[in-house]
Amino acid sequence: MDPGVRNVGAARGMAGMRWRAVRLYATARLRHAFLHTLLRGVSRDRLSLLGEEYFHYVLRAAASREAAEGVDRSGASGERVVLVGQL
Repeated sequence: MDPGVRNVGAARGMAGMRWRAVRLYATARLRHAFLHTLLRGVSRDRLSLLGEEYFHYVLRAAASREAAEGVDRSGASGERVVLVGQL
């Protein structure tokens, strides 16, 4: 195979990967801006309640039983629980 052809293929592959990364970044920024617009003006108490509801109805259902029990134990003992994740 001609080395020039391989380099062109590699360059196209890299360009495609860069384009996908830009699209994913733009999509994440739009999603963030949309959520910010929806939640603008909502009180901290209401946001806290929404977070608790999201945990109980979505995250807890997806988590393992042991993980959910650990979060419950920590909250019951008065510890502050912060869940960090990636979309």
